[in-house]
Amino acid sequence: MKMKWVTWFVFGLCLPLAAADKLDAQEKAWLKMVDPIITSKERKTFRKKLKTHGERRQFIRLFWAKRDPDLDDNVNPFRSEYLARYDYVRTHFQAQRAAYQQFTRSSLFLLLGKPDSKRNIIDWGLMGPGFRNPYFEYPPELWTYKKPGYDYRRRDLKIQFIPSNSFGDYSAISDRISDFWLRDLKNKFIIHPDLEEAPIMNFDEEDYQLLVELAKKTEPTSRAVRSRKRKKTKKDKTETVAMTPQEKKELGRVSDPQRIVTQRVAPPEVTTTRVGEGEGPSTLAPVGGTKQTADLQTPAVVEAPAPPNVEETRLMVPSATTDSSSLPIAATFDSKLGNALNLSARLTYFKSGNDRSLVLGRIGFPLNGLGFKLENNQYLAPIVLTYSLINSKGTPVLSEKTQNSVMVPTRRIFEDKSRLYTEDLVAILTGDRYTLKIQLLDTNSGKASYHETVLEVAQPDNQNIRLSELVLMDPNANPEFARFSIKGTSYNLRLSDQYKKGERIYPVVELLNVSNLDPVAYIEIQALLGEETIQTWDLYSEEMTDTNQRSLLLHPILDTRLFRAGEYRLRFEIELVSGELLLSETRFVVEPE
Repeated sequence: MKMKWVTWFVFGLCLPLAAADKLDAQEKAWLKMVDPIITSKERKTFRKKLKTHGERRQFIRLFWAKRDPDLDDNVNPFRSEYLARYDYVRTHFQAQRAAYQQFTRSSLFLLLGKPDSKRNIIDWGLMGPGFRNPYFEYPPELWTYKKPGYDYRRRDLKIQFIPSNSFGDYSAISDRISDFWLRDLKNKFIIHPDLEEAPIMNFDEEDYQLLVELAKKTEPTSRAVRSRKRKKTKKDKTETVAMTPQEKKELGRVSDPQRIVTQRVAPPEVTTTRVGEGEGPSTLAPVGGTKQTADLQTPAVVEAPAPPNVEETRLMVPSATTDSSSLPIAATFDSKLGNALNLSARLTYFKSGNDRSLVLGRIGFPLNGLGFKLENNQYLAPIVLTYSLINSKGTPVLSEKTQNSVMVPTRRIFEDKSRLYTEDLVAILTGDRYTLKIQLLDTNSGKASYHETVLEVAQPDNQNIRLSELVLMDPNANPEFARFSIKGTSYNLRLSDQYKKGERIYPVVELLNVSNLDPVAYIEIQALLGEETIQTWDLYSEEMTDTNQRSLLLHPILDTRLFRAGEYRLRFEIELVSGELLLSETRFVVEPE
C-alpha cells in the first residue's frame, strides 16, 4: 500500500504545471487604453505575474481604486474623467500614423484634459529662433495649462506641438523641467499606493465591458512599446455591449471635460532625460559629425589631431573585402613592455548592412603619466602612438601610427588624473575575431607601454531577434572628429566606467532583426546594486532610432543623482510577444562624493 502511494506521489510531481492564461483580446484592449497612465511596474505585473483572467480582473479593480480620491463613496471621479477624455480623444484626434511618439496631443489630453489655451503659434523660447515649419498645411499648436497642479514647479505649463510628417502627426516639445514632470505624472495619479484590495463598489462587470468597448474602437495614443496588432479570429470576437443611459451619464460624454483635481505628495523626481532633438533616421556608417553643442558631464578629453581627408564613406582604412595586397602592413609591437602609461581601449560593433558590422574603437591614456616639458610658455609631451587591428588570420585590417606633441597651457591640466588623451578608430568588417594591439612611446621620459584587447564580431544572423552588447558612450566634445552619430548628436565610446554622482549615463544597445516594435511586449531599463533594483526606467519614443537596416538603436540618457556610491549593473530587459526574454547589461561605478 505504501509503495502504491509513493508511486502516485511521484507521478503527481511529474505532471506539468497548469499553463497560465494568455492575455485575451479584452485584457489587451484595456492595457492599450490605460497606456498613458499605467506605470511600468503595473504593466509588467499585469502582463507577466498575473496568471489567470480572474487575477487580472482583480488587478483592474485595484488599478482604479488606487487612483480614487475617496474610497468610501460609490463614485470614482478619476476613472469617470479619464473615460470622458478617452471618448473625447476618439472623436477629436486622428490616430497617430508614425510610430515612436512619446507625447502626442491625445496622450497629453488624456493626462491633463483640455488646455486652458490652444494657439497656432510658435514659442521661440522652446523651439529656438532658427525653427521653420516644413509642413505648412499643418499649423503648429501651443498648448498652455495654467497651474496644472500635481506639484508642478512653475505657474504655467507650455507644450509646443509641431507637425512631424506629411500625415499630420505632431511631436511634443517642452523644456527639461516640464519633460521630467510629464514623465512622472502617471505616478502622481496614484493616491493609495499601499492599497492591496479594491472595494467591490469601485468596479463591476458592466463597467469592465464598457472599458473594453471603448478601447477596441481606436488607439488614441502611440507609445514606444505597443502591443502587437493581432489578426481577428473567431476566438477573439467579443459581443458589443450597448450603453445604458446611466452608463452614458457616468461616462460624461462631453466635448469639454475638465482636468482631474485629485492631488498627492510627489514621489522622488524622475531621473530619465530626453535625448537631444534631431530629425530623420540614423545611418550606421562612419560620419564626420555635424555642428552640435553637447552638454558634457564627462571627464575632459584632449582630442587627437583630425585625420587626413578620406573617401566619401569616411573610413580610415579599407573595408574587409579589399584585396590583401592593399591592406595596411602590420606594425611591430613588443608585448613585453608592460603598461606603465596605463593604455586602455574599448571596442564594440553595430550592424552596417550587407552582412557586415561597423566596428568602433577608442584608445586612450591619462596625461599625468607623460613627461611634459615647458617650452615657449606651453607644456609639451611628444608621443608616438601605434595601433593595429588584426583578424584571426594575423592579417592587419587597420594600422595607424601617430607622431604628435600633446600640448597643454598649465600644469593643472596634466596633473589632473581625469584628463585623457584619446584617439578613435572605425572600420566596416565581417564577422571574425579581431585583436587590437597598441603601443605608446613617451619621447621625453623614454617610457613605453603595450596593451591589447580582443573583439568577437559575430557572424550575421538575419533571422532571430537579439540584442547587441550594451555599451556606454560619450557625446563628442568636437563633432568634427566624431565616428558615430544618432539623431544629430555625435558619440564616441566611453573609456571609463566611473561616474560622479549626478553625471549622466549614455548607454546604447541595438535591437537586431526588427523594423518596428510590433514583436516587442515591453522594454525596461534597470539599475541594480548587487541583487537590489535601485531604479527602473521606461524607454520613450525619442530614445529609439530606426537604422533602416532592420534594427533599432536604443539610446536613453540616464541620471545618477539618486544613486549612492557603489558598483552597479545596468540592464536592458526586453520581452518579446512570443514570450522570449532578451537581456543585455554592463557595469558602471558611482564614485563617493
